[in-house]
Amino acid sequence: MTTRHVRALSVRQPWAWAIIHGGKTVENRVWRRVPRFTLPVTLAIHAGRTPHPEGLDDPRVAAAVERAGLIDVESAMSLGAIVGLVTLEDVHPDRGCCRPWGESAPYGTAIHLVLRDPHALARPVRYQGRLGLWDLELPVAAQVLSLAYPTSSGVYVGA
Repeated sequence: MTTRHVRALSVRQPWAWAIIHGGKTVENRVWRRVPRFTLPVTLAIHAGRTPHPEGLDDPRVAAAVERAGLIDVESAMSLGAIVGLVTLEDVHPDRGCCRPWGESAPYGTAIHLVLRDPHALARPVRYQGRLGLWDLELPVAAQVLSLAYPTSSGVYVGA
């Protein structure tokens, strides 16, 4: 299998679910500066071990859950695992853009990570998350890529 560099980002539930299944196209971060690297980048979405206490009360999440027809919401949201892949296509400071998912920060600089092409993994991959953007180890990256983009030839052909 051809494996390439995969970055990862830990996101609390229900936001990780919303990125992969609910149409969330922007992840918001408060960072000192906009990270610089060549885009687009394949980004693994890691669901943190602890869900956000008010996340399911967010009307954007509630609407996405309703559209998906989820009955048992919490069992559909894995914790402490890589749940999918997206393409990170842009990173920029908030300028009042990217609504409805793009947000401003009450302090510091809100950074918008603009995401597209979500691919759920066939099954979550248990993994320890980290803060910020981080790199997956190559064996884990290969496993994640094969679960997101299965092909008959076994060769990764994703974005």
